[in-house]
Amino acid sequence: MGGDDEQGEPVRSAVNRIRKPAIPPSLSRLPTELDRLYSELGGPAPLRDDIDRKVFDFCCNEFFWSKVEPVTRRFQADRDIGRRHWPWVALALSQYRHERNELQKPDAKLTAAEVIELLDDIHRSAKKLVNRLGQLQEYSNSLADPAAPPRQPHLAYLDQFISQAAAGHLAAQVSEDGDHMLRVHFGKQSFLKRLIDIKVAAGEAMKRVRTDLLKRRKGQADPGLYNLVWRGAKIWSSLTGRTPSANKVHNSRGGEPDFVAFIQGIVSLAGGPQPSRKNIEISLRNRCTPDRAEKFR
Repeated sequence: MGGDDEQGEPVRSAVNRIRKPAIPPSLSRLPTELDRLYSELGGPAPLRDDIDRKVFDFCCNEFFWSKVEPVTRRFQADRDIGRRHWPWVALALSQYRHERNELQKPDAKLTAAEVIELLDDIHRSAKKLVNRLGQLQEYSNSLADPAAPPRQPHLAYLDQFISQAAAGHLAAQVSEDGDHMLRVHFGKQSFLKRLIDIKVAAGEAMKRVRTDLLKRRKGQADPGLYNLVWRGAKIWSSLTGRTPSANKVHNSRGGEPDFVAFIQGIVSLAGGPQPSRKNIEISLRNRCTPDRAEKFR
């Protein structure tokens, strides 16, 4: 009859078309909430102009707008203003989380005695390394031992192998090229001079240690709170147009002052312990400014 053959191919083609899955668009091409913020509102609020967009990308992927919005909405009814401050809140929280983790490490806080011990270790280590490199070089240039003919050449090889690294020419093999060996010689001498300078500087640094500058006052339970309050104060001023205050009279609905409630709200987003009004007041009064570096002689 020929019917099956005549209809079979169109039927199979139709089935194949049905079964062929549609290729989904790449997720990387989908605009993110931050992309929409830039396209719809021109980007984050102009608190600073030295933050790369990639930094905001990273932080906003940690703290989504949907997570931050309930906190900002309590103090700013205009949703667009809140959205433009969301990347700054996300950045402050990302830095807070990082600093809190770093400052809670056991070795993050050195005592004055430990600083002096560290400098002394640097002094002694630099001195010992200079002496040991000198000893190896001296042995490599010693007279050949008739009882062990390969000894001196092998020491010379080991010395040159390390000398190459000291001169900044680390290699898997020792090169006996004359020009190369000359560069290694002068490079090693320069390295030894720097080691001697480090030894001298470390010894002098021990004399210059000021224990009063290294002594720590009793800190707050949350070591990351100081900087978070400092950054949060700048965000608060821009977000609300109000001066940040932990004073009890600065509240709009009873309870905690608004700025205190704002800090408590964003701290909870990062999983930190809820700070008290007193904690925030102390941080606000004595806050560390991360962008300021004081020099001491």
